[in-house]
Amino acid sequence: MNVSVTSELYELVQRKVQSGLYGNASEVVRDALRRMDERAIVDAAWGELNDTLEASVASGRSPHSVRDIISRMRRGSDE
Repeated sequence: MNVSVTSELYELVQRKVQSGLYGNASEVVRDALRRMDERAIVDAAWGELNDTLEASVASGRSPHSVRDIISRMRRGSDE
């Protein structure tokens, strides 16, 4: 796979490799993609928590305690 990047991103990748944190450009890109995927999971969890909290506020009273909500989020449950 070939990927085109701006000169700024090229320099960023090169600096990461030169820092010794990565062995080559492919490792930098793989790590960036993994982090992007992890961020999407975290963002989705925050979105779900926000939706639950908004629904609770709108209803006037939530049937779930904060502890229950946090526990569900940690389990990744759709209960």
